[in-house]
Amino acid sequence: MSSDVLAANMKEVIMSDIQEKDWKVYKELKDKVLQKACKKVIENIMLIINDDKLTNHDKYLNMLTKMHEEREEIAQMFDHFARSMVIQHVTLWARNDLINDQEISLFSKETQDKIIKINNMMKTLPIKNKTFIDIFDSLHSASEGGVVAKLRPGDPPKLPKNKLTGEE
Repeated sequence: MSSDVLAANMKEVIMSDIQEKDWKVYKELKDKVLQKACKKVIENIMLIINDDKLTNHDKYLNMLTKMHEEREEIAQMFDHFARSMVIQHVTLWARNDLINDQEISLFSKETQDKIIKINNMMKTLPIKNKTFIDIFDSLHSASEGGVVAKLRPGDPPKLPKNKLTGEE
């Protein structure tokens, strides 16, 4: 499959409409998942703070760097509260191990299939730990820029192992 076809297929799946049931599930899960994501950020910051091997200045610099990275990641997973963003958001929640298989099963089979399809497409790319924007930018020429201009950049962490993705 060519890069342009792959990018077009991913965009179509990511930006596709969802059922009303899935929109309701998404709205019910969003705040809980956001709290879980923020807790992970705080835990990561606490690891830096409690690292006795680092000087206070190093801790400060590491915290700034980590906060910037995490801010971008949180933005990509939660900004733009719209139906057209549900597939992207839920896919990233799953890839970041913020929702479990039981929560994923609350979505319709159609939405679950879309999430699996996006994960499978991302597995075929030579790009590791990249955002949807990074993927589209790498698959499209500069003249086709702005393919997903509404999305925000950020780098998701290493993929967690779960039943949905089958990856670590």
